[in-house]
Amino acid sequence: MHQLAELVRLLETRGHTFPTDPILITERLRGASDGFVERLYRRAELIDADGHLARQLEHHRQRAVWLLSAATVLWFVCGFIGTYTLMHQHNLNFLFVLAGILGMNTLMMLWWLLNLKRRNPQSGWLFPTLLFGRQPQAVPSALAELYAQAVRQPTFFWQGSALSHRLALSALCGMFAAALLLLTVRQYSFNWESTLLDGRSFARAVSLLGWLPAQLGLSVPDADAVFANRNRADAVHAARWGALLLGSIACYGIVPRVLAWGACRWQQHRSTPAIDLTLPYYQSIIGQWQRRITDHSHDFCDDAVAVPAASGALPEQYWAVALDAPDAPATWFQNACNRIWRDKGMVSERDEFHHFVEQLSRQSQNIMLLTGIRAATAPDRGTVRRLTTLAAHAHGGFAVRLIGRGGDTEQQWLEICREHGWHII
Repeated sequence: MHQLAELVRLLETRGHTFPTDPILITERLRGASDGFVERLYRRAELIDADGHLARQLEHHRQRAVWLLSAATVLWFVCGFIGTYTLMHQHNLNFLFVLAGILGMNTLMMLWWLLNLKRRNPQSGWLFPTLLFGRQPQAVPSALAELYAQAVRQPTFFWQGSALSHRLALSALCGMFAAALLLLTVRQYSFNWESTLLDGRSFARAVSLLGWLPAQLGLSVPDADAVFANRNRADAVHAARWGALLLGSIACYGIVPRVLAWGACRWQQHRSTPAIDLTLPYYQSIIGQWQRRITDHSHDFCDDAVAVPAASGALPEQYWAVALDAPDAPATWFQNACNRIWRDKGMVSERDEFHHFVEQLSRQSQNIMLLTGIRAATAPDRGTVRRLTTLAAHAHGGFAVRLIGRGGDTEQQWLEICREHGWHII
């Protein structure tokens, strides 16, 4: 729901047309008892009435899962092939093979541990580009921006870290599988060479390296095996060297990655993303919900219906204005009564309405006014009052045109117009 609410925010700020009017949904949720966050989530769900945005989010989520699965398989295959190539010869240098398998993984793990304190936000361009590319359409473009903003958030550190640990773990599993397979079907002999280390020093290093695998029940080389395999291969102790190799991959490669991946997933669930209520977009919606309504039920009384007096003067100009209808077609007033209407735009805000009324009242000529109303908008008292005010200042006549389809609300508008004597076009 967080992504859907953010996607609606991006699209609405860009003037996107939704299947349901956001203004009506906002007004409908004014009296809801839920908190602001829950209402904003509910608002986004109601605006996406046909579920198109939710399906787009799910589609791209599945696409991301597919890309991650493909990358996981690819890293497994690369780890398998790399280890197979490294162990192609039957006479293996233990230090060389161990460094080739665990060297880069250990350096990457240490680098991640050093970055734990910083946790800098990522640049955030590669992931959205892979998912969406560069598309000019409104929804894909907003989706790309949505994911780019998410990647730049500090909380994405845990998600990106979990992804990197998963790929590294897949590569390590491929290395372990290749080493296990080759040690099972081939006869290897191991040796070790070193210019700086003597036999005693290397024996102590092997003892420390093999302590944890030995706790798992693996038979690792002892001091005699270390001295016996210096600078020469010996198949007698090959099984112990092979067990130490497999134990090292599991204990010092796979297990730390599993623990790091689990910690990142835990932190990721703890830091669930939430919408930023301080954004002007959300502040505007919350301000509308907090605005006090003066027409309460305990002091309600019907407005007196003011039927405009018939005027014998013929209209000299024909004006057309849309009232609270930002999505009205540009040609909504054309061909009305076979007249040429002068488009006066759309009036929505209170200041705009008062300015238009002043402009209408200052005209010396008789003006016939055609007002466009969305048929799907319920006729509330405020809208009816504004129509009454416009009708009082339109000395050449006043007419109403319903824009779009409204069902029950359309019938309510017809009754309101008949009560007030307004002509319906």
